[in-house]
Amino acid sequence: MKTMCKLGLLNDALRVFREMPIRKCVPDAYTYCTLMDGLCKENRIEEAVLVLDEMQVEGCFPTPVTFNVLINGLCKKGDLARAAKLMGKMLLQSCEPNEVTYNTHIHGLCLKGNLDKVVSLLDLMVSNKYVPNEVTYGTIINGLVKQGRAADGVCLLVSLEEGQYLFEWMDYVRVGKPEEAEEIFTEMVNRGCMPNTFTFNSLMRGFFEMGKSDKAIQIWKEMSNGNYICNEVCYSVLIRMGSSGRL
Repeated sequence: MKTMCKLGLLNDALRVFREMPIRKCVPDAYTYCTLMDGLCKENRIEEAVLVLDEMQVEGCFPTPVTFNVLINGLCKKGDLARAAKLMGKMLLQSCEPNEVTYNTHIHGLCLKGNLDKVVSLLDLMVSNKYVPNEVTYGTIINGLVKQGRAADGVCLLVSLEEGQYLFEWMDYVRVGKPEEAEEIFTEMVNRGCMPNTFTFNSLMRGFFEMGKSDKAIQIWKEMSNGNYICNEVCYSVLIRMGSSGRL
């Protein structure tokens, strides 16, 4: 079936698919996904949607990969409303969208110039604890430039640069390299990528975990003296580390 789908022989693939139950070979999620992917690539989206419905009727539960195939097909077709509904259906079926789901939908929105909806989808992605990567930002920046909003693209690049510094810093913290972590933080500030509240809290926690309480307190003082709000997370870090004897 996979070979037939790759060669565009969809009718032959469908015939084999229909013969599977007769030969006592029950299609699984991978089989359905392979067929739907082939149908989408041949622009036979409606048939792919029917295959998804049939899959569920037969008691075979779709995976995020299954939904991603259809969402990608719908986005390429420009049918973003149905792609959004499909994401909603995923959540109703306790099938959580993953990074590919969000990136695919964001790409579709950018192609149609719906950049305002991109922002809300990006927020949803972050709230569900998925970190936007270079594919996400690259897609959005490309969409902004095409819409004549190059300045907004530059701002997004600055935001991405700040995030990259933070991720590098956290990597150094995780492997226990405090000197390198401090260098990253200093370079981040020197380049104008000023930390936000989340960054400060992460830095404080990291320094505490490295046994450098003085540095953590220094970060807290810088945060308090600047235009930053010490939220409940900040105080939680201070209290927890203090009760553990790290202050």
